[in-house]
Amino acid sequence: MPFCADCSRYFINWDALSKHVTAMHGWDYWEVECDTCDRTFASFNGASNHMDALGHWAEKHGCETCSKVFFSEQDAHRHMDDMDHWVFDCETCDRTFGSASAAGQHMNVLGHWKHYCKPCQRKFQDQNTLNMVCIPFGQYPFSINSPAQQLSLE
Repeated sequence: MPFCADCSRYFINWDALSKHVTAMHGWDYWEVECDTCDRTFASFNGASNHMDALGHWAEKHGCETCSKVFFSEQDAHRHMDDMDHWVFDCETCDRTFGSASAAGQHMNVLGHWKHYCKPCQRKFQDQNTLNMVCIPFGQYPFSINSPAQQLSLE
């Protein structure tokens, strides 16, 4: 599907994109580059045919929050920084948050850490550390993967 890199819009065909670019961005001369090699073309059709034939379409990188798509991961990250579009997930439930601090507060209040011991209310970097610290003191390690944790959630 034809894509305008300047304003991140998709068009139903190359002719619609061509009219859009000429009207909105003032491009009179077309020099369309291949996404992955150094070849240039006088039209989007030529570039599209080349990229279809040789599999030269570049990977697209999308924003985690909105539907915008970018040609480079750096551009996608810059957009997410500028628009504050980062998504932060809880380690154990399906909730997402707009900031790392909100996700951390949720996980702290509910004990939603992947490797968490309820009796001592501590979180651990990995299951092995949880087992080494909690089991020697006679505490049962409660992680999200343990049968006891799954039973206590019901």
